[in-house]
Amino acid sequence: LFSIGIFCSIYDIQQRYITDKRRCNDAIPKETCQNDNLEVRWYFDKLARKCRGYFSKSCSRTVNSFYNRDECYYSCLKQDCKQEPDPGPCGPRFVTMWHYDHATRQCKIFLYGGCGGNSNRFFDNVECYNVCVRSH
Repeated sequence: LFSIGIFCSIYDIQQRYITDKRRCNDAIPKETCQNDNLEVRWYFDKLARKCRGYFSKSCSRTVNSFYNRDECYYSCLKQDCKQEPDPGPCGPRFVTMWHYDHATRQCKIFLYGGCGGNSNRFFDNVECYNVCVRSH
């Protein structure tokens, strides 16, 4: 019994130190086990750039599985908020987007070229605020 607790603790610690990029992009496994114990877990949907809840039977693990929404957001999106805004290499048509300015702790407008850039880019002030300010 004692060794099982140590294994679980080591597993959790190892899981936390896997690179955020791999962790947030890992697929959610289709669980087919017969375990009836359901628990709410969270995963990062990389296409929607959102954390989504799901019911896990806890029979198969993926690194893209978080205990709560805040842990998911902090691991997968909060780090994006520390990057400088990047308009990308495209243009000359620019689109107004929002980025989080880590120094001033505010969401600000910038011009995005339409391709490339980084993930510190949001469609509106509300999305920027929800990801970079409210989620922590």
